[in-house]
This record gives sequence, C-alpha cells and structure tokens, in this order.
Amino acid sequence: MYPLFNLSTNGTMENTITDTVAHICAANKGNSDILIHADAVIRYRDHLGDIRQWGEKQMCFDEVASLLRTGVEAEKKTMVDEMLKRGGQFDDTVTIDNMRFRANAFLHSGDRKLGIVLRRTRDDIPSFDELGLDFQLQDWLNNRTGLILVTGPTGSGKTATLAAMVDYLNSHYAGHTILLEDPIEYVHTHKKGFLTQREVGRDVTSFSQGLRASLRQNPNYIVVCEMRDRETMETALQAAETGHLVLGTLHTSSALHTPTRILDFFPEDVRPLIRSQLATSLRGILAQILVPRADASGKVLMTEALSNYPDVQNIIRKGEFLQLSNVLKNPGQRLNTWLLNDKLARAVEAGKITLEAGMQATYNRAELEQLLQFGSAG
Repeated sequence: MYPLFNLSTNGTMENTITDTVAHICAANKGNSDILIHADAVIRYRDHLGDIRQWGEKQMCFDEVASLLRTGVEAEKKTMVDEMLKRGGQFDDTVTIDNMRFRANAFLHSGDRKLGIVLRRTRDDIPSFDELGLDFQLQDWLNNRTGLILVTGPTGSGKTATLAAMVDYLNSHYAGHTILLEDPIEYVHTHKKGFLTQREVGRDVTSFSQGLRASLRQNPNYIVVCEMRDRETMETALQAAETGHLVLGTLHTSSALHTPTRILDFFPEDVRPLIRSQLATSLRGILAQILVPRADASGKVLMTEALSNYPDVQNIIRKGEFLQLSNVLKNPGQRLNTWLLNDKLARAVEAGKITLEAGMQATYNRAELEQLLQFGSAG
C-alpha cells in the first residue's frame, strides 16, 4: 500500500505546501514535475518543460519536512529521520489529493537545506494515437516473442509508450504480463490478459533480480522499464530466446546506436554470442524524443524506428553496425523503419516545429541541415 499524504481540502484558500502541489497540478493540465526547496518559492515544469515559479511564498524547512513525513509508514519514518540527520536522499511513492507521485527528497547546500522533487505518475493509460505514434507497433507486438526496445533521453515518454504497448497486449491476448518498474507509474487492470506489477525497492530488490524471478512466474510477456546493467540485458535476451516477449527501455539517442550500446554491457569475449542472440530475438527498436511545437502549445513526439528484417539480422550478427545507417536512410519497402532526421525535417518544413527545436533534437545536425537544404525529406 502506498503511503498517503493527507491532502483533503477544507474549502479554504490556505496556501499550505500540500494545497500548492494540488493547485499546480490542477492549473498545469496534470504536468507535475514539481521542485520544492526550503527557503525558496516552489517551481514546476510547464507543458514545454520550462521551469516556472508558483506564487511568491517561500517554503520553510519544517513545511518541506512535514510533506515528507506525513502519512509515511513507521519503518519509512525512521529512514526519513536518518536522512534528515545524516544527509543523502530518500525515495518513495506518495499520494496527494488522489494523485500519485514519485518523491525524491534530499539535503543540499552542505546538508543545511531540504529539497523534494515530485513527479506525477498516471493512471490513465494512453493509446498509440494519443501518443502520436504514427506507425503500427502492433506489427512488433503480434509476434508475441522476442525483444522490443524503446529508447530515448529522460522525459521522452518511454514509460507512456511501454504502458500503451502493455495495454494493447492486455486487451488482445490472454497472456500473463509481468512488469518490473521503478516506480509503478501506470496502474493496469486485468482485461483479456492477467498482469503482475512489481516495484523495484518494494517488491523486488533490483531489475535483474525481478527479471530472474519472473522466469519462474509463468509469464508470456515481461516488461523491464530500465535495462541498466549486463545481468538485466543478458537475462532479457535469454528470456526473449526462450519464447517470451520482452519489452524494455534504454537511454540511447537513436535506434541506430542501440545495438552498440547493448554490446557495451559485455566484455569482448562474449560479444559474438550476444550479437547472435540479439540478431535472433530483436523485433524492433523505437527511439523517441519530445520536441516543443512551433506554436508553443505543447510537444510533439518524434521517432526513429528499426525493424529487424533479414538484412538487419545479418548486420547485427556480423557486428557491422555502420551499415545500419544505410538501412535507416534507405528503408525501401521495409515497414516501421525510418530515420529520426526524416521526421524532424518533415516537421520543420510543415511548420510543426522550429528549425532551432529540430537542431536541438537531432543527434546528427549536419545530416538534418542537408535534408532541409535539398528538400529530400519528401
């Protein structure tokens, strides 16, 4: 059970720290990266990701500490008190006015001040259309075995994309899905499928430990929200090879660079085996980034996709990753395969995003400039 922050309003306009959190979420369309420091005015990220100030009132140390302590279970209160005395940080999931957040609290400025960062977690699961995914992820998911990776920087919407994938499987197939999350952000309900959601730090000690355990829990689908280390990646590849569909995320900027990043987890002597496993099990890589719209009304999802066709399998198996660039630049009749810069160039030419925003989003500025110069975005 998640610890609760008691935020029931009493009809007054009393500007408590808990009231402020609720007001920010209500006024900011649910966007809720909220930054709280003692002796400072509360800030939040708006729909474009910019930091904004909320009001003029500075929070004091006791107010910030009370937000952290209120409703925390007994064993957690001890951990909070230790953090306040000795420094460091404290992670937990909290509920504020029926809204769920991930809270990270920490001492700073030489342990003299207290800060908390809140990130809203959501219960409403988005559809592919709502996310702006303009291709058929179903083509990958309907394989029902193998490995699908969603990549991108922090804040690029990877978790939302995974949630939409899980909801598709849950709605269409009578299988068992095990999700390993840190924290649990989207709460799924049983539909045609059956789901088990496990939170790292509460239900399992680590992603790798949870992934190993999941293989003994009769899954059809396994979701690993972050593949952080060699052991997790190695087990994921083994699971994908043995008849499971594994979904996961990596912090890479492109589909092009993701196979190389996977191999970086492993020493040189085992890389041929890993290349073979990846070539066999990979279904597709979706890289994504959120780019501000030109009209400042929000952000638009820009993607790069690589499907594992036979020629891609051969490239991965041989480790000739430079050839993947040619595949993405010249996809031919391959479905679900394209270059991020093609999407960015089209968006710039259509006026959806500015040239500056496109240049900030790309991992290859020279190539994007060339596409725009010669109008080869199509």
